[in-house]
Amino acid sequence: MRHPPYDRRARERMGAAMTHRTPAYGTLIVHTGDGAWDMCSQDPRAAVLLPHGEPPEAFDWSVASMATLPRKGVIVLDHGNTTGDILARLGRALIQAGAGHVAILPRGGRAAFFKPAEVCDAA
Repeated sequence: MRHPPYDRRARERMGAAMTHRTPAYGTLIVHTGDGAWDMCSQDPRAAVLLPHGEPPEAFDWSVASMATLPRKGVIVLDHGNTTGDILARLGRALIQAGAGHVAILPRGGRAAFFKPAEVCDAA
């Protein structure tokens, strides 16, 4: 299984423990939608992306396990045209990969939140 684009860079930034050089230390950003490539390439934080049109299950999201510190987790930022179903599947995939919690912020929609217990209960 392949890693999402920018996975290596995100791992390096997540591993820069407490150097205060990495914005949003401990938080992983996942960009989705039409503008994801541009946003991720310019993002100074630990960030990866789900390429538009790709299923979340096609990627190894193990980088999400690095976002387990208290009050840290994964934020999914949709930049347009990602369906609610894809975003929900991505949220579940990130939790199953070890994220402490996931906040999904769809463009023009309602935010959704995932925690490990909720995903386990729904399985």
